[in-house]
Amino acid sequence: MSATNDIHKVVIAGAGFAGLSAAIALARLGKEVTVLERSDRLAYGASITIVNRGPDALRDLGILDEASERGFAGWNRSLYDDFFDEQGGRRPTPPMPIRTDDGLPSYIVIYRPVLAEILSAKAADHGATIRLGVEVTGMADHGDGVTVTLSTGETLDADLLIAADGWRSAIRDQIFPGRVTSTYSGNMSMRWVKRNPPEGPEGFYVNDRSGVVVVHNMGAEMVYIATGIDMENRRIEQEEAVRIFREILSEFPAPYIQALRETVTDDDEIVVRPYVYHNMPAPWHAGRILVVGDAAHTMSAHIASGGVMALEDGIVLGEELEQHEDLDEALLAFAKRRARRTFVAVDACRQMLDLQVNYQAHPRDLGRVREGAFRELLNEY
Repeated sequence: MSATNDIHKVVIAGAGFAGLSAAIALARLGKEVTVLERSDRLAYGASITIVNRGPDALRDLGILDEASERGFAGWNRSLYDDFFDEQGGRRPTPPMPIRTDDGLPSYIVIYRPVLAEILSAKAADHGATIRLGVEVTGMADHGDGVTVTLSTGETLDADLLIAADGWRSAIRDQIFPGRVTSTYSGNMSMRWVKRNPPEGPEGFYVNDRSGVVVVHNMGAEMVYIATGIDMENRRIEQEEAVRIFREILSEFPAPYIQALRETVTDDDEIVVRPYVYHNMPAPWHAGRILVVGDAAHTMSAHIASGGVMALEDGIVLGEELEQHEDLDEALLAFAKRRARRTFVAVDACRQMLDLQVNYQAHPRDLGRVREGAFRELLNEY
């Protein structure tokens, strides 16, 4: 017997990458899975980068080939091989560790809504139900099950409720009040997607004050452009976001950055998010309610691993439920296994943000932290 015998119905709050990964993992174990997403669409935003063991996660979820075809896959090289100075000259940089040549890509860069579509389709193929525009508004754990109240007024009975509802998780704060406090780094991220872009050298454009503009090919004639600004944590409307974005790009006279800047229009959507971080120690569950993904661990894009950590969560959850007879033991083993690994990722981002925001550190100093994290995260999850 395994703990999966104690679970028949699963409700997952949140259709992000952790929620959809868990949906696939549990639905293919024969569980009745319902995913509730409060938004009316699966995902919006810019890019998601799959590095280190991320390709393994896509393989284990059964979507590697499609993700590789619909995104951009890099083989036998690091995402961090190409660095340029603010003028566009190549900047020598120590090589990042990469996976051995094992037949899987080293990394994949893909449009976030595309990956969400692939994941949701795979979950549905395994029998999961995904409902948009519905959120969890209440829950009651009875010991042998959970009654979940929805924004529609319905109630659902579940053997396990999984909170994959983001870094500001309401479910986490209800079952673990005061246990997690997200720290704002002082840096606001700004991300933009350009279709049919001008051609030019893609990679990391950095100056000696930790300023950076990132340009990555996502396939399907799209590039992802990201930067950030040190500022107070507040809401930024699109008109201001476009103005700030243009100003940052103007500080990098590299010809390709300026060619991209000229294509920014007043109507372009700039995705603005504060870089915050937290990592929740085990346990990640209370009774039959479990926290995963950004609700348990959130980080910046400095090591391109937030999405990978979320995907790994779902896979490891399925493995631990199969390996343990007792549900409580399975969920505790899951959190212990994950919290150690996610700490590496979150702490690397914390260190790099501190160096960047508070010390305007040289890119090589940030690179040393990234290299150490990658060596750890290349280990199997």
